[in-house]
Amino acid sequence: TILPLYQWGFDSGKDEMQDIQWHPNSVDIYYTKWKNGLYKVNVNEKKEILIKEGCDSKAYEVISISADGTKMITERVNSYVENANTAIQTYVQNSRIYIMNIDGSDEHEIVLPLN
Repeated sequence: TILPLYQWGFDSGKDEMQDIQWHPNSVDIYYTKWKNGLYKVNVNEKKEILIKEGCDSKAYEVISISADGTKMITERVNSYVENANTAIQTYVQNSRIYIMNIDGSDEHEIVLPLN
């Protein structure tokens, strides 16, 4: 079901931590904050570090860290408004899988075969 744009609450859950993951080093914790991005906290330093910035059109939802701790994969939700200059607007979201280095660099989509 596609809902008109005015029925969506764009900021809902924007600052909530989601999908908390331990790094294999047992010191760093990674998590998402939906449209705010991907974060890391070192349990010794207790300082939150932004790894990858999100926004209204790019949100990170689910993450998984590789066994060697060098990479992570994430579900990235890309959003946009269709027919923005018309009376009936549609908010569209597309989920894709992305892989990147653990520091957020070299992000690229994993293109899955279509059935």
